[in-house]
Amino acid sequence: MATNTFDIGDRPTYTATFKLTVGDAVTDPSTVTFIWRTSAGVESSYVYGAAAEVAKSSTGVFTFTPAAVAAHGKHVCRVKSTSPTAAAELAVAVRASSFATP
Repeated sequence: MATNTFDIGDRPTYTATFKLTVGDAVTDPSTVTFIWRTSAGVESSYVYGAAAEVAKSSTGVFTFTPAAVAAHGKHVCRVKSTSPTAAAELAVAVRASSFATP
């Protein structure tokens, strides 16, 4: 699991590209779901077609932009799909701020 570092108030964007196992062609899955887990352990799911936070850039390429991170600690973004079935996770480290109201 890769890790990126952000500051409180940042709005990271995640991109997922889905490819067929055979032939490596880019394809649209039947469903695409991004799951965002905050450092407090709260999980929220965002499904393409139902959530404004998930957009399709082109065939097989989807982006997810959660709300601005509001707390320091480890946050995790997971993306999963069906037909083809795939999943990936990316951990996000959010630095604590030196300011009382960052």
